[in-house]
Amino acid sequence: MKIKVEKIGSKSWSKMMSRWIIIEEGKEDLYLSLGLIDIFEKEKPKLIKDVKNTKKLNDIIDSDSDRTDDSESSPLSV
Repeated sequence: MKIKVEKIGSKSWSKMMSRWIIIEEGKEDLYLSLGLIDIFEKEKPKLIKDVKNTKKLNDIIDSDSDRTDDSESSPLSV
């Protein structure tokens, strides 16, 4: 995680330690353990779903809601 540029050098209140902490680069693990998550940049999700490009199902619509095929012939014989 990366610290916001405007937060570097500023003070942030730590509820765990009940004191002000000066934000510095390189101490990301310490700030996470202290619960100072508002000083970090929010990362974009790696997978972004593009609604315009979603694939539609091209299956024949002769199935039940449980998605089993209703055809009379079964591929496996008992």
